[in-house]
Amino acid sequence: MCGSSADTTPLVDKMNDLVKEKNYSEISSLLNSKNSGEIFLAILVLERLVEKKNDSLKEEERNKIIFWKSLSIPVYNCLRCFSDMHSMKELFENKNSLEEISWLNKMLPIE
Repeated sequence: MCGSSADTTPLVDKMNDLVKEKNYSEISSLLNSKNSGEIFLAILVLERLVEKKNDSLKEEERNKIIFWKSLSIPVYNCLRCFSDMHSMKELFENKNSLEEISWLNKMLPIE
């Protein structure tokens, strides 16, 4: 959420729509994106789907996820009234502190 306008970002809106539509192939295709934010959110969603046992990863998807999670590419984070930048690797190493986890829990709760 954006603290100043109380709206979600366009990227979060896009991911929300894809999840609601169960368009998992489109989410998977974001692993090929040039936008690190799309890649990051796609990984979160795909891993959650596996965790919920609603889907399974293909070997190619698993390999891409392992690859992206190991990189130090920058990912811009909009966290309410401030922004932050971390590497992809840092974000996954510090997974428990992610604001994105609360979003993910709302979109794809584990029952």
